[in-house]
Amino acid sequence: MPVTINGDGTITGLVVGGLPDGCVDTDTIANSAVTPAKSTISGGISALSVWYLTTSFSGDANPVVNWAKYNLDYNTGGFGDDMTESSGIFTFPTTGYWQVHCQAYFWGGGSAGGGAGSVAMSAALSVDSGSSYDLTTRRSYSNVPSTSGYWYTQNVNTHYYDITNTSTTRLKLRVEGAPPQTDPGGTFVRFMRLADT
Repeated sequence: MPVTINGDGTITGLVVGGLPDGCVDTDTIANSAVTPAKSTISGGISALSVWYLTTSFSGDANPVVNWAKYNLDYNTGGFGDDMTESSGIFTFPTTGYWQVHCQAYFWGGGSAGGGAGSVAMSAALSVDSGSSYDLTTRRSYSNVPSTSGYWYTQNVNTHYYDITNTSTTRLKLRVEGAPPQTDPGGTFVRFMRLADT
């Protein structure tokens, strides 16, 4: 059947799939005509889960415990499917590519003690239900000065994981370097689901 452009602007004789590839691109489609059902984009940030440390502690911790959802001072604890936590062990709610961003606030000196060294808080992942954890994760350390006065430092590490099995994947946070104090005032962990796996 021939394709006909009628006087009123309508087109007859055109069947589904009748245009060759490349005839219609994103520039020729009105923004209002693209609905979620017609979009090929999938995934995206669908979950955010933010936790904070509730109690200060001294020395190393593996795992770090005493976490609560970060819903203080008008902040949100997140949206979408939520992480769960028990005794410092986190479980992922869905598969996907996840960013895990952790930061710790350390201090020492004076009567709290302290000296030169390096401190860090980082994530460790298990894919066998917590029987073993990968403790070789690349991470940054914060250097601590040798001083008789007080010192304060922030340590930040970000990890990216492809979570393919939620029933056997576990995550914990650990503190290294024996800091005199890990303070709840600036110690957080944020889980963000970036996309489908």
